[in-house]
Amino acid sequence: PVPVLPQYRVLVPEPAAVESPTSHEVPVPFEALPVRTVLQAQPKVEASPTELANRWVEDFLAALEAHFNASSSNASAKASNDTESWTPERLSEKLEPLKKQIKTVAVTTLSAIVCNLSQVIFQIRAWYTEAAGDLLLVVLGAVPGRMPQPESKSDPHLAMLRILEGLILARAVHHAREQSAKVLEQLLRKRCLPHCTSIRLEAALVSLEPSRSWTGVPDVPLLGETSGDDWLREQARSLEPGADVLFRVDAAQRCVKDIVARVFKDARPAFFGSAINGFATPSSDVDCVVLLGEESEAELIDGGAEDADLHVDAPGAAGATGSRRRDKAIASAAVIRLAEALSTDPVLVASGVTVKEAVLEARVPLLKCETADGVELDISFNNTLPLHNSRLLRAYADLEEHVGMLGRLVKSWAKKRQINDSLQGTLSSYSYIILVIHYLQHIGFLPILQDKSAVPEEMRSLCGELELVDGTHDVWFLDSSRLPADEEAQGFRASVGLEPNSFTLRGLLAGFFFYFAYEVTLHSEVVGIQSKGTVAKADFFAEQARKVEAR
Repeated sequence: PVPVLPQYRVLVPEPAAVESPTSHEVPVPFEALPVRTVLQAQPKVEASPTELANRWVEDFLAALEAHFNASSSNASAKASNDTESWTPERLSEKLEPLKKQIKTVAVTTLSAIVCNLSQVIFQIRAWYTEAAGDLLLVVLGAVPGRMPQPESKSDPHLAMLRILEGLILARAVHHAREQSAKVLEQLLRKRCLPHCTSIRLEAALVSLEPSRSWTGVPDVPLLGETSGDDWLREQARSLEPGADVLFRVDAAQRCVKDIVARVFKDARPAFFGSAINGFATPSSDVDCVVLLGEESEAELIDGGAEDADLHVDAPGAAGATGSRRRDKAIASAAVIRLAEALSTDPVLVASGVTVKEAVLEARVPLLKCETADGVELDISFNNTLPLHNSRLLRAYADLEEHVGMLGRLVKSWAKKRQINDSLQGTLSSYSYIILVIHYLQHIGFLPILQDKSAVPEEMRSLCGELELVDGTHDVWFLDSSRLPADEEAQGFRASVGLEPNSFTLRGLLAGFFFYFAYEVTLHSEVVGIQSKGTVAKADFFAEQARKVEAR
């Protein structure tokens, strides 16, 4: 039987004998229409920009996942249904249709694709290949300028920034440096990135093409420049803590010792941070780690019976991971006990130390306090690594007065710019000092004190700790102050000294900013003080992941 279909309305000519408009709409039964008319009458359904973007990103991720699984050696990858050989060439072939599609899609679809990609950056990083980076460069290279907001209401220009910094500048520059620089320059010239990011992205562009002549980029500073050096030295000296500050810090440290002795039976406080490492300023706080004894730990464990992480025999507590969980649980319990004591014990309340915040969810639980004199206290428990770090920085600061001066100037600059708080996503004061030392090593001003090859094997135990902290961290460094007073040691101590140079504080400060602004590709590299040069971020984090797995 012929199905009953709704009537379509088509335009048909009006009979000539009737005086009326030349045409009008007349309902015609569907089955009466010619075949060609029926085909023309059916509406054409096209995918929306959102659907096209979703399909494109899904195909992209599916290809990356298949390639990752086929090239992985783990059991789940071997169980993959795709038995074909996924070579880099085959992945490129799979991604080629997606490249061609990008060149033809409407700008609304391209905007949706960019926004979708920015939501899966971490997954793309996990499956990243050079072919993936090449395709992402094609996507950003196709951006015509300012783009419309997709149906998801996401910001396509912020999404472009995420892709650019999270994938292109972090990974693609290692295999497609020239193309990455070209795409970055195009986006900057089209002004389609958030305006507040233009300065750092322009600096990144300069670091990608250092040999190119850039308008507005200053010349490399002269390290011996004397203009303004005297003024900078006065500023650096004014940043040193005065006698009144040192008195308040000393009083705060003595107060902490009394508090710890009252709350914990066999605990010992130790201090680190700016007050110890040689880079103190008038506003530096007091950092303290309380080393708990066995009796104190036993009391905390007994008092926290409901916390499974406190007990060695609890499920999941075995092994290194369980041990770290237990250590953190003990530290959290100690923070809580100390906070309660400072709030309820009349003797401790009379000390004037007030609790500001108990940070329990951080990697290292912390109690933030303040003394009656306004000195800020950060107290942690059983975290000994910062003690060794502070001694290392002190060893560098003691080598030459310019080290401490430069460090204080950089810390002051970062504080005034409000970019010295790691909790707000910027670098900590400790990290800025690491940058200072790295730069001074880069120009040959400072040696690498953690380089064991520079020290005869028989003398290593005399000038550094050979034992690993927490079984993982190598904290050895050449601490010449620990060497004995014999003639051989004194001769070796002299060999560690710095070579004469004509560097000025003004030249070092200008060189520091120029180096990190225009010479280091900070999006794709990390810096440290254990060796000269930089390390690719991908290699650094892969090594960190291997260390975590080995624990």
